[in-house]
Amino acid sequence: KALQELYRILNPLGKVIITVPGNWKRKKTIEYMEPDGNGHYREYGLDYIKNLSTIFDKVESIDLYKYNELYSLSIGLTPFHDLAFICQKK
Repeated sequence: KALQELYRILNPLGKVIITVPGNWKRKKTIEYMEPDGNGHYREYGLDYIKNLSTIFDKVESIDLYKYNELYSLSIGLTPFHDLAFICQKK
């Protein structure tokens, strides 16, 4: 419902950037009964990207790990786990 609301309030050609905790090698999202050590109730998998594509007209992903070296301090990004999704409405 939250993703549908984001789509609804976007202007035509509007974009929203979404980040969620995930393992982008895993096919399916894992749901936890209680929050994990980081307070997350889910660890998203590739099915989340498919879900975004059913709501938004265009979905692109950016691997945030490639920006890790831009800062003098580690910002905790890891390969294959830190993606941002740019979702657009037509």
